[in-house]
Amino acid sequence: MVRCGFLLVVAFLFCISKSAADVPRLINYQGSLQTSTDSLLTGSVRIVFSVYSTETGGSPLWSETHTLQAIEGRFHALLGSLVALPPDLFSSNNRYLSLKIEEDTELLPRQQIVSTAYAFRAGQADDVSGRHISPASITLERGNATLDTAGTLSASRVFTDSLAVGGLGVINRNGNWVGPAIPIQTTGMTLDTIIVKSTQDTLRLDANLRWEQLEQPPFGSLFVQLDRPSLVELDFRGAIAANGSLEFRLGAERFEGGNRTALFRNASNVSGIAPSPDGSQTFRTSTVSNSAVLSLETGLYRIFIEIFATGQPGTLRTGILLIKIYTR
Repeated sequence: MVRCGFLLVVAFLFCISKSAADVPRLINYQGSLQTSTDSLLTGSVRIVFSVYSTETGGSPLWSETHTLQAIEGRFHALLGSLVALPPDLFSSNNRYLSLKIEEDTELLPRQQIVSTAYAFRAGQADDVSGRHISPASITLERGNATLDTAGTLSASRVFTDSLAVGGLGVINRNGNWVGPAIPIQTTGMTLDTIIVKSTQDTLRLDANLRWEQLEQPPFGSLFVQLDRPSLVELDFRGAIAANGSLEFRLGAERFEGGNRTALFRNASNVSGIAPSPDGSQTFRTSTVSNSAVLSLETGLYRIFIEIFATGQPGTLRTGILLIKIYTR
């Protein structure tokens, strides 16, 4: 009969990615063997290592057999080098290591696998880097943002380069909505006013403008006076031609006490002719389509169209601006 004293030196943390090839998924086991006459064993010995979830009985969660060389009783083995340790083997606190030497019965009691002192810090990492992180949930310091187990993100502000939902881009890197048109919700509201401004004449647009307002009639000065809180829907459509880049967007500002307050500019979508990929400025034609929905309080507002142009002067061949005002 052989007796064994042992030391479990290192227990690797198995929550790290499976693809982390530079981190060995092994346990270094060292021990000492003595015969029944208390002499130290030297020579080849076969040992079956097993991990159980219970102190006695049950079936092993993992097992492998090593043939080792003992020198004056001392031996060591790398557990997991023959049979891979399952990634979830240590997902529970209760794990026990069992040894069976040669044809002897299992050595009892089984030894509980525990942490070393500094391994407790691994349960609370200051920072994490790597290719894969798989926590159950995430909470930032002071609760500024949370990502729960259902995948729900709660945050006061989210910064992202762009946003796609179900593989469909809905917001581009400029913060503009590029997804499907969203019908405005006018339940319980009445269409109170419709304002239409249109041109069938060609309007010449200067080159090298940097988001300047279109001052030419009929779009130059369009004021809306609201005598009650209203929902305002804006829609601009037109046909354009240009040799360079020519883009359009809608804007609005509020007049109050002699001051003007800009409400939005690039909150509406941007449309037009983008620069040529090859840098050339060939003559091109296109359509523009801009829309926005504003929830406005009582007051005086100015609606305008802005233009961004580079290259040669462009033209707005036809255009129509439709404003619908809904009230309760």
